[in-house]
Amino acid sequence: FCDPSYLDLKNPFQLFKGPYSMTRKCVWGRDSIYWTTEYVKHFFHGYSEFKKAFILTIQDSHEGTGEVIKYTEEYLISLIDYLDSKNHLKDTLLIFMSDHGFFMPGYL
Repeated sequence: FCDPSYLDLKNPFQLFKGPYSMTRKCVWGRDSIYWTTEYVKHFFHGYSEFKKAFILTIQDSHEGTGEVIKYTEEYLISLIDYLDSKNHLKDTLLIFMSDHGFFMPGYL
């Protein structure tokens, strides 16, 4: 979210641009969650023989309309499928949580 084409540092809380906007989050022509989940895949592949603790924070759907969350589902499913296919989910605990659920106020 620090890509200057995405974030206006002088006004980071815009409705249609930036991490808290109610628009799809894209960096370099792809959903920003793509880059996040690809990093996780490379991390688990690179350290496959070691025990790991990993925290993944996704900012893509941090907005009040509920519109943007639909763009994250396919990436999360792909990540879980990848981890499962490479046997990274054996003896693993996945926890999904939200900071405020669907109670964030939308565009007023």
